Amino acid sequence: MAALSLVIQHEIAKAFAPAPKRDAGPSLRDQVLDLELLIDTVTALDPGDLDPELKRELEKDLATSIAGTREKVDRTCKVLATFEAAKAAAAAEATRMKDREAYFDRQIERIESYCIAILEASNLQKLDGFTGTLKLAQNPPSVSIASGTVIDTMYMRTPPTPPPAPDKTALKAALQRGDEIPGVSLTRGVRLVRS
Repeated sequence: MAALSLVIQHEIAKAFAPAPKRDAGPSLRDQVLDLELLIDTVTALDPGDLDPELKRELEKDLATSIAGTREKVDRTCKVLATFEAAKAAAAAEATRMKDREAYFDRQIERIESYCIAILEASNLQKLDGFTGTLKLAQNPPSVSIASGTVIDTMYMRTPPTPPPAPDKTALKAALQRGDEIPGVSLTRGVRLVRS
């Protein structure tokens, strides 16, 4: 009788399952939960409690669910591969854009130096165009220190020392040797490996 109850639960779950929001179908989590429910139902069944038609339907649902779960895993792997490729492309693009920014900085500096040289050589303070003006302007005063000059300590800036931080490499080596360090232990997390 308990097996028949599981069959009814499965049929009710199928009937009242929310419709997927996208064409992608149910989520990987939903696929796995549905598969687990089907497996629990099939393993809990007593062959004598089941008519052949219902047994064939459950077997068909189980095969469809397994195939659907495998397809969903494959689609998830493809999405991860796409995101990994997009991440690599974004990193390459960021590097390319940084290089391009540096190129434009060099071009700006070169043209500004050229214009300053022309204005100074021509003894002019400004040159007017139709929509823009180039003119010499005084920079704010800046400090220039001759090479080899010894500066008094009262004019020296000392950056703050960084706070002490645990050396995790040394701690790991000590723990792997068998040393016991209060409050410190080796832990192992998990990560997803796509193959």
